[in-house]
Order: sequence, then C-alpha cells, then structure tokens
Amino acid sequence: MNQYYSDCYFNLGNIFFEEKNDFAKAEICYKSALESLEEERKIQMYRTLEDEGAGNNQQANSSQIPNIVTYGRICNMIGETSKGKSDFEAAIKFYLKGIAYEPSYVENFMDLA
Repeated sequence: MNQYYSDCYFNLGNIFFEEKNDFAKAEICYKSALESLEEERKIQMYRTLEDEGAGNNQQANSSQIPNIVTYGRICNMIGETSKGKSDFEAAIKFYLKGIAYEPSYVENFMDLA
C-alpha cells in the first residue's frame, strides 16, 4: 500500500467537494482516503511487530514523509459532505468519529457545535 493513496483520494475529494459541488463523489473519495489510511496504519503496526520480533529496535523507516492527511481531517470532510447532502445525523457521526480518532483536530468540535 502506497502511503500517498490517502493523500490522492483526499485531494480528489476536495476537487469534487469544492470545485464540482458533487457531495456524493466527494464522500466516496474521502471514505477511500480513510480506508487507505487505516490500511497503512495496519501495515505499519505489522512492520513494527515484525521488527520487534527480529530484534530490530530502530525507528520504523525514518525516510518516510509524515502524512498531512489525518483521521480527524478526513472525518471532518466526510461530515461536511454529509452536511452538504442535508444528512445531519451522518455528519454528527463523522465529526464524533474524528474527535475519537484525533481530539487535537479542533475543526470537528467547531463543526459539531
């Protein structure tokens, strides 16, 4: 799994959301970004366990660029697309999911209010 897939899906979602006002396609892209991020997290956890089992105590691939697309940010945008479709229950669900994943991303708190 390429670590940039989530970035690509997220940016494509932004195009559908901001430029095309196509909330359905934007939501699909954002959900794909979330899936990709979750899959990458599983792969990183597996690699960490594998390295620990092999006795490697080094940091996991220090050349890896940190991802600026985060769980909180993606959940926020899925909430925004749900709000754009007037599905307020789904919007609340994703804002809360974003808060649970990443409480430091304050946009979810603000949009929930």
